[in-house]
Amino acid sequence: MDPGTAAVRASYAAALARCDREIAEATATLLSGYPDIDGPLLGLYDWRCERALIEAEIAQEDNASGD
Repeated sequence: MDPGTAAVRASYAAALARCDREIAEATATLLSGYPDIDGPLLGLYDWRCERALIEAEIAQEDNASGD
């Protein structure tokens, strides 16, 4: 794996880790009984969508490179 590919993989890993942290935070807020659920629900939806987009981009690159 060339250094550029390794850097891209690390970038994706960092982005996925951030998504996971944000999803966990929104979930914890909702489960804590937070009275205004609109914000955490929107955040949960947004971060899950972001994660799906990143995963699709990774899959697309893997298919393009033949991995």
